Amino acid sequence: MKGEELTTDGYAMKLPNFRISRREIALPIYPRAWGNLRMKSSILGSMVLGALLSCQALANGAADNVTVAETAIGRGYGSFVFIRLSGAPSGSASCAGTPVASSWHFTLALDDTASSKAMYAMLLSAQASGQKVRAVGAGACSEFGTIESLSTLNFVTE
Repeated sequence: MKGEELTTDGYAMKLPNFRISRREIALPIYPRAWGNLRMKSSILGSMVLGALLSCQALANGAADNVTVAETAIGRGYGSFVFIRLSGAPSGSASCAGTPVASSWHFTLALDDTASSKAMYAMLLSAQASGQKVRAVGAGACSEFGTIESLSTLNFVTE
């Protein structure tokens, strides 16, 4: 079969000039299977594109070495705190607008969890003392539709 033509379903294929041992498995390539291959590659392409877009969607804002400039809480706002920092975060969640220095940068839920209470206490302490912090968003706008939720708050030590 070396260098011969093989006819399968009316399509001629030239076999390569090499030997195939009996232990190797040679699978014929049929033209009608190419449609399935195209479909599989388009599904794989869609999965890769989806993964890239979800990474973009999950992007979050972060502000380093900033102070807490302002916080706002009120009965009309709901059970969360608005937070404005001394500098705008780099990046933001896709649900949030482009952060600027004069707007609210993050929100923090005021629920009964220990982590929310600790973050709120840390936020107030940082604001009262002027301590520099690192604030990182959650990549989602859970409390307010156009302002990113706060995920992490760290004191910055120099």
